[in-house]
Amino acid sequence: MDEGKCNEEYAETFRHELGHFVDAQLGRPSLEENFEYAIEADMYWFNSSTNDGITNKKNMLLDLSSSEVIGNRYISGILSGLFLNDTVVRKTYYEAGASYYYHKNEYWFEITGPKKAVEREVFANLFAIYAENDKMTVKFIEKWFPNMAKRFLKDISK
Repeated sequence: MDEGKCNEEYAETFRHELGHFVDAQLGRPSLEENFEYAIEADMYWFNSSTNDGITNKKNMLLDLSSSEVIGNRYISGILSGLFLNDTVVRKTYYEAGASYYYHKNEYWFEITGPKKAVEREVFANLFAIYAENDKMTVKFIEKWFPNMAKRFLKDISK
């Protein structure tokens, strides 16, 4: 962590990094099949090879851009991994004048990142979201990614 960050940014980074620590302490539930299946189940609804998937993604991004949630770095990080920095997702952030927090695709494809980088980062970001407990952000994640949210909550309540 960078000690040069302001207190707010430091706290945001700390919540995320604490999520990685909790994941490790719990035996890495982020790497278990059930967590991966939850992500896959949610991503099925955004499958770009179907009209429904395209519509669902469009509606999710409209919901995102019309709320303060777009400013939440944890949501941005999750979308970066799940959609592999999709240009439509990035454009949504840029058009809203919001910061887009992301890892490069080399990280997601495990070239520069760890195995199951998406799962690890989603878990850490979900931890940060629930630790921060912003009602709008929690509502957004539970609406658009209900399987991930339920699986995460189950995994941390063991």
